[in-house]
Amino acid sequence: MKYFKKFLLLVAALVMAIGIFTVSANAAQSYTLKLNANGGKISTGATTYSKKVKKKAKVGTLPSASKTGYTFKGWYTAKSGGTKITASTKYTYSKNMTLYARWTANKYTLTINANGGKYASGKTSASKKVTYAAKVGTLGTPTRTGYTFAGYYTANTGGTKVTAAKV
Repeated sequence: MKYFKKFLLLVAALVMAIGIFTVSANAAQSYTLKLNANGGKISTGATTYSKKVKKKAKVGTLPSASKTGYTFKGWYTAKSGGTKITASTKYTYSKNMTLYARWTANKYTLTINANGGKYASGKTSASKKVTYAAKVGTLGTPTRTGYTFAGYYTANTGGTKVTAAKV
């Protein structure tokens, strides 16, 4: 009987230890997820944003971001490379993290007008694909009888001069 009581005490102690371990292992751990707009602005108007996330739970709603001349591609675990994190991503990390906005530069069609002149091809206008914040490159030089070509501008009169380096 003496050994049976010791055995029961040992079993009770094990049950309690396992119960406590199970409770603490299942307790939801909470971490801070910081968002860095990476040169843009978060929809809240700020350049950073923080929210609490629970381990093994979905991240939940994330704000969008904007940046002039760029398209927002999502939130990533690194400034370049890394893993894309969305609202449905389960948070599997055991630490606080920073997510970075990822951007792709917009592409545009630049139309240039000879403004009364002509290009070597005989055309009075031309177009070129350009990428925001990238060098434009060679634009071509039109000719017009009685005039000297002064460059390209964003308006017929006045405007900002456009160079091969930027629009």
